[in-house]
Amino acid sequence: MLLTYFAALLALTVLAPLGSAARAKCCPVTGGTTDDSKAILAAVTPGKGTIDINGTSFQTQPNRPVGLAITGLNVGSVTGLNLKNSGLWYNWISFSKNVAYDNINIVGVRLNGTGANTDGWDIYNSDHITIKNSLVINGDDCISFKPNSTNIFDVTCTNCQHGARIKVWPGSGAGATSDGLSGGGGSGLVKNITFDGVTVKGGDQDALLVTGCYGQPNVTICKGSPTTFKIQDVFFKRVTGDVKGKDQAVGRIICPSGTTCTNINVLGLNVTSLTGNYTNQLLCDNIDTNKILAPATCHV
Repeated sequence: MLLTYFAALLALTVLAPLGSAARAKCCPVTGGTTDDSKAILAAVTPGKGTIDINGTSFQTQPNRPVGLAITGLNVGSVTGLNLKNSGLWYNWISFSKNVAYDNINIVGVRLNGTGANTDGWDIYNSDHITIKNSLVINGDDCISFKPNSTNIFDVTCTNCQHGARIKVWPGSGAGATSDGLSGGGGSGLVKNITFDGVTVKGGDQDALLVTGCYGQPNVTICKGSPTTFKIQDVFFKRVTGDVKGKDQAVGRIICPSGTTCTNINVLGLNVTSLTGNYTNQLLCDNIDTNKILAPATCHV
């Protein structure tokens, strides 16, 4: 979700017990347009609250329309909508405050399995955004936080691939690719992020995840070309629920070098493993394990 042009400070706080939410494959967010003239490409079915965005034909194109865009709204709500077939993100909200989404159902998949980036919500420079009683069935992130997204409430993840996640691309020499996308080599700072009270139910892999070499699975290559992004002052507080897990862990914090990640904290973890005996166990690399507080434990 972090691109080279997002070389800005992130100040993110995710709070809550959750409403209801999501089924999605979590992959990177890679761009698109928020041009007001292209923001809503939709045919509304009268009386049924359904917006067919009709955007699947755009999914293989570099500049694609988002579904429903809101910018500059101070106090408002979006309620009772069914959204389907977006060409890119379903909801984009920016420069807004005190906005509630309630009973939003999103149904969409990728065209030919690649390139859609059909996030449920992308939130940029907005404060006090509530999302509740909503369902996301899509081909990418349920909710993606762009820079300066603060106080995002009521996010429970049900049957999702990952819960609370931070990911950055590696250095330019790593040759990172993912789902036909390629990236890496940019610099920036991810700082002052708190996930607090997140619940993950029936997660496919991780309740929490920090990925410092997105798109390149070879550990040797990652460490040879570490990311130039810095990840600092991150707090995972009261993350709870149950997941299948991966690598004998319910969460992973993987940093390619000792200078990539600093002050990564886990407090009050209470996540059960559904497929093995590794409740509250994390896979950790190149972090200060003294910041991982019981009952959470780290293994390498």
